[in-house]
Amino acid sequence: MHDEEYSSRVAELGEMLQGIYVLIGKLCAGLPLPIILPAIIDDDGFMDVGGGFADDRALLDYKGSAIATGVERARIALLDLPLDPLNAALLNTLLIDWLAARELFVRADFGPPEDFRILALMLAMRRMGDTLEYAQMRLTP
Repeated sequence: MHDEEYSSRVAELGEMLQGIYVLIGKLCAGLPLPIILPAIIDDDGFMDVGGGFADDRALLDYKGSAIATGVERARIALLDLPLDPLNAALLNTLLIDWLAARELFVRADFGPPEDFRILALMLAMRRMGDTLEYAQMRLTP
């Protein structure tokens, strides 16, 4: 894969990762005791209330670090909620998989271009998509 094509794929996968974050955030916000994932405020002061990202670099800079910390805190808080064990496991898996995918994304964006990183991110997106679909089916009224 050429550098330009690689960069394009990484950016596309970053957008997918952002979209999954928003969907996970909506699931967590809809719990009987809501867990709110960090929202991102862009340089112009606009916020995506759904927990989305203001720009495509949000996963990488200081905001990305705060997001990762917020996701980990949400994962820990989830353990204390009175949830069906399967629902709790689904959300826990989504949050852990999202954190792992973010780490892959950061490495893919900053590290040397390696095709396996693109493949690993694609697999992570598919896995999270499948888990998310099942979690939405169980948790959305």
